[in-house]
Amino acid sequence: MQNKQKPSADKWIDEKVSKPFPHEEPVKWVKLTAVTDISKNKSGLCIYFSSPLCSVKLCVVFPKVGGIRICSENRGLYNSDSLQKINYSESDKGIMLSAGGKEHAVFLKRENGWRLKLYCGGSLVNTLSESSIALGLDKENIIKKVMLCGSIGENELFYGLGQRFDSVVRNGTEAMLWNIDADFMLHYEIPKTVDYSYTNIPLLHSLRGYTVFFNTSYAVRADIGKRSKHKYSLESFGNTLDFYYWFGKPDETLDSYLKLTGYNHLLPEWAFSYWAGNSAEYWKYACGGDYLRSLKEMTDNYSKLGTPVSVMFVEGVISKYKDVYDCLTPDGIKVIGWVDSGYWKKPELENTAESEQPFVRKCCGEINEEIPQKYIDFTNPLSAEFLEETKGEMLKYGLKGAMVDFADAVPYNSVFVNGKTGDEMHNPYAYYYQKAYKELFDKHYGNDYILFARAGFAGSQSLMPKFLGDEPCTFYGMRESLTAALNLAFSGFSVWGSDMGGLGNKRKHIPNEDVYRRWLQWSAFNPIMRSHGHTTRGPWHFGKAAVKDFKKYYWLRESLKDFIYSAAIKSSKSAFMMAAPLQIAFSGDGFIKAVDDEYLFCGEILAAPVIFANATARDVLLPHGKWTNFWTGAVLSGNTAVNTRASEGTIPLYIRSGAVIPVKLSRSLKLCENMQNGSVNGIIVTMAEERREICHYTADGTAQRYITDLKYGNTAVISNKDGADVKAVIVKGISAVSVTADGKALSFTENTPACAGYTVDRINKQTVIYLPEKWTELEITGGGREAENLALNRLITSESDATASVNRTIADGDASYCWTIAEDTKDFVIDLENSEIIEEIQLTWGYAYACGYTVCVSENGTDFTVVYKNTEGLGDEEVIRLPAPCKARYVRFSDFKHARATSSSLADIRIYGKK
Repeated sequence: MQNKQKPSADKWIDEKVSKPFPHEEPVKWVKLTAVTDISKNKSGLCIYFSSPLCSVKLCVVFPKVGGIRICSENRGLYNSDSLQKINYSESDKGIMLSAGGKEHAVFLKRENGWRLKLYCGGSLVNTLSESSIALGLDKENIIKKVMLCGSIGENELFYGLGQRFDSVVRNGTEAMLWNIDADFMLHYEIPKTVDYSYTNIPLLHSLRGYTVFFNTSYAVRADIGKRSKHKYSLESFGNTLDFYYWFGKPDETLDSYLKLTGYNHLLPEWAFSYWAGNSAEYWKYACGGDYLRSLKEMTDNYSKLGTPVSVMFVEGVISKYKDVYDCLTPDGIKVIGWVDSGYWKKPELENTAESEQPFVRKCCGEINEEIPQKYIDFTNPLSAEFLEETKGEMLKYGLKGAMVDFADAVPYNSVFVNGKTGDEMHNPYAYYYQKAYKELFDKHYGNDYILFARAGFAGSQSLMPKFLGDEPCTFYGMRESLTAALNLAFSGFSVWGSDMGGLGNKRKHIPNEDVYRRWLQWSAFNPIMRSHGHTTRGPWHFGKAAVKDFKKYYWLRESLKDFIYSAAIKSSKSAFMMAAPLQIAFSGDGFIKAVDDEYLFCGEILAAPVIFANATARDVLLPHGKWTNFWTGAVLSGNTAVNTRASEGTIPLYIRSGAVIPVKLSRSLKLCENMQNGSVNGIIVTMAEERREICHYTADGTAQRYITDLKYGNTAVISNKDGADVKAVIVKGISAVSVTADGKALSFTENTPACAGYTVDRINKQTVIYLPEKWTELEITGGGREAENLALNRLITSESDATASVNRTIADGDASYCWTIAEDTKDFVIDLENSEIIEEIQLTWGYAYACGYTVCVSENGTDFTVVYKNTEGLGDEEVIRLPAPCKARYVRFSDFKHARATSSSLADIRIYGKK
């Protein structure tokens, strides 16, 4: 852990960050109790409240984006003017309002208050009353605060509120929704009583079946059951009283929110390849500050690995230098630079008076210099001209995008051209800033660029994706990044990327190999895969095993890029989340309602990153349905926790039933292999439980539709509705006994087929098919023989340890625990009980592994023959395919050479043959 001596995050923020913080003005709270009048019209019900201190009119309307809106005359930024016509009916139960949709409301005036009951599909979902809304008045009885309160039921969970780092489930937490540079908080692994963030969205989801959006630009203090576990409150530091309520499942309510604020921005396809790059701090010091040499060495090293760079992020001032572009663009590398919301030195527009320059000002008209930078006023029409003048050279050089950084320090006493002040513009400033840069790049490149931002506000998702924050290079930092990502999805952000390996604290920190490799594999299943840090993130600096992992996940990412881009297109048209929390993807499944470290990637792959050290396995909670292990082909039933092998180079992945995933395969029809010499169009499929219709979108604007179904209980049926040019199929979880394409049986072959036919990997439960031209329907019948693990629960002996200890750790099929191969361990022997034909041996290693060992076999336990010698092992999941099948009862491992300074750790062993 880093810098534990910091006393508390709260004290640190009070002293250092985003001064001034939201003003805590003394107020007296007044509840809306006395209803003095009610008026009904076609567009809304108006309710008039009066007290000796203030009077308020609330309107209840039904926006065409869905849901019910409750607002006063002080409305927020998102004002849905398009309303549905309301129908009224009255009874002794009150006034019923309905617009013909699934939701309706009933208002009842009572002697000492009122009730507004909100219904969805005839069921009561939420109730507002005189205790729900309070106004904070100053000594002049002017509204300075607005508070919304609600109840928390038993087993009711809440999610959302923007880029939160502390928890996915919001119950029992407090957050201040005020954009700040959260770097101060993330780098110190210390208790935080209040969560702060770069991106704050007052959007709160309840498992009770509703979502509330507090449509305010002011700071909001969100207490979700912290002071009282049965109550939540959203306290705004301004006079806006404007709430949208939507009803249904989270994906349904998110769709209404995104209709209001904008669907996610669609990036070009190339943006979903791996990005290389580093921070300004890195370029400043690497190679003695010779940034061109650093860039050249980095790109050359990637090329030597067979993983060429197509996108390079160059943070800091060097993105302004023409020689950077001259170095990279001739090789087809797209340069992503860095921009700031302000300027340390004040450039000025020519022929424009100082008083008209587009900078944020004080009420007196002076440029506000209470922060180190001079912030640009992006509500000023001259800001577009200013950006063109200051960024034009970089665009001419070939800048293809930028990190749109900062924007989180607007002072309270600022005044903007749009008439708003700092307290109301502090949070939405990020939106105006990002909108201005999007318009600049739209003008120059159309849609062929990538911008990504640090700060955010409601609607920012429609402008550009997010990065996850300046995290430490530790598992703690990785965990916080994952939490932030899931919370962003709950807040409408589909596209994001983390700093692979963590940013680190200046040049002091570098991730260890364990952290780097785990973050690498997780990044491959981020919507954006990018490396970044103050220190090196080149895999060659983390050892041979890390290099092996990098090649594996680089090419797996390239294989999946069509699939990932299709998901990005979907998210630009709907509430589809590229990395959906399970509570969104499988809403209503109570088994996964508290899961906070898994998500559904691009609609088909459940990803469960490993976020703790020295792991060899982790529990994965599977939602309902059938799930196929991406790596082993094991098919499992959901609504259960599954202990899953997760060796150092392996991220647990499960594919949902009936999936069709478009991929590019190597010429040998494999994933994770180099495709520089060509590729084959393919799909990955799994057995369906019921009929599914799946649509994938392509970069040329066309759609590819598939139907998957189950026939006779053991036959997968895949219909290629649009005749997609698919040459190969990888069927996960099925050892096929027959395959037919358009009614014609395909031939079985022992090796990867070179023409129409199929082969079966019985160990990994996988069928690989090479298809005839222009196929339309494929049937794969399962039930074929699957390989048996001959070592499962067999006796293992070792002179250095008790037999029971060895058996319990490496022969029981559970990789959770490791057996230590100590310095004095000479060998261990597995007794298969009978002589068997052995073809393949698999080992699951811990972080510490043996890079050398010898494998011998024997039929009598005395006379052993060497069948394999490993001299350059890299641990992880090690597969030993014997040069020729051999018959043996006993298998001995000996002559261990340890790769680490410590003893080696073996988690599981599996032996396969012809049994």
